[in-house]
Amino acid sequence: MKTLKLDSTYRPIGVIDCIEALVMCIVGKATAVEEYEEEISSPSVTFKIPSVIVLKTVVKFISTGFRPSRSNILWRDRNQCQYCGIVEPPRDMTIDHVTPRSRGGENTWTNLVTCCKRCNQKKGSRTPKEAHMSLLCHLHQYPITSQHLKVYTMLVQAYYVSSCRLHWQNNLVFL
Repeated sequence: MKTLKLDSTYRPIGVIDCIEALVMCIVGKATAVEEYEEEISSPSVTFKIPSVIVLKTVVKFISTGFRPSRSNILWRDRNQCQYCGIVEPPRDMTIDHVTPRSRGGENTWTNLVTCCKRCNQKKGSRTPKEAHMSLLCHLHQYPITSQHLKVYTMLVQAYYVSSCRLHWQNNLVFL
């Protein structure tokens, strides 16, 4: 079983093993907010397994954002070629530099787009204007921070751990 870990301001930090969460509660580093029905017993004491814990300290988040990796660019563009609009599986798509690397184009959110192989070959090492091609969308800096990704990852994990969903939903209402 898994446990949702929150900092003292009730921000989600991560998903941890329930035994690790129980130990944190026993040693005084955290407090259980929600508990599973299951219990763990020792010869002298019985403990309820925590499903949501709150740490007694605030965790500082350093938000560096996402890297513009291949998978993140494909995800942002929804596997759609940003020149012709065709949607194909990720394995059939390429990543194109709007300003070619040979001309100083960097690996940034505003310079990378999903592109089908045909359009990538047509464009070559030219700019879209030189190749008489236009982008379907205006590129912008990716707005989601690494904290959003952590929360999203926790929600996905919670979805697959069905017994956790009911215990966590009250603590994730603000999302």
